[in-house]
Amino acid sequence: FEERSPDDYPRAIDLYRQVTELAGSPDLRDRARMRMADLTREMALRTGDASLFERATDIYRQLVIDRPDSPFLGEALVSIAETYEFELQDIDGATAAYRDLARRFPQSVSGREAEANLARLDPALSSGSAGTDIIGTVVAPGAELALSTESDGPDGARVVNIRSFAGPDYARIVVD
Repeated sequence: FEERSPDDYPRAIDLYRQVTELAGSPDLRDRARMRMADLTREMALRTGDASLFERATDIYRQLVIDRPDSPFLGEALVSIAETYEFELQDIDGATAAYRDLARRFPQSVSGREAEANLARLDPALSSGSAGTDIIGTVVAPGAELALSTESDGPDGARVVNIRSFAGPDYARIVVD
C-alpha cells in the first residue's frame, strides 16, 4: 500500500482491464475484475476521492451481475457491503449487499456473518431476543459496544474498541 505511488494505480487498473477484455478464461477475467475493483478501492483510500469507492462498487457489482456463478461472487458481495458500510456510510446499500450474500450463501460462514451484520445494521430484522456482549452486558442482538483505554498495555498495544455481532446462529467478537 505505502509502496505504490498514486500514479501507479491507473496504469495497473488499465492492465487488469485489458486482461478482462483479452483473457480466454472466465475465471481469469473475474480475477482481473476483482483486482481492478480492489485497486480502485485502495486508490480511493489513498487519495480520499469518494467517487472512486462508487466506481469500485460498480466494478464488483458488474461481476455479480455478469457472472453469478463466479468463484469470486462471495468476495465481491462482501466487498460491496463493506465499502457501502465503512467507506460510503450507506447503510441501505450495505444492508442490500449483506442480504444478497446471506440469500446466496445461507450455509456458509460468510452467509452467517452477513446475517449477523444485517441484525446489527437493522435490529428490526432480528427476533428481539437479547444477547450478551463481550463484557457481560445484555444488549440487543448485533449491538456494538465501544470501550477505550487510557493507557497502552505492557507491550505497547492498546485496545480502542470491542465490538460484538450476534445472529441466530452466529457470533463474532472484534477487538480493535
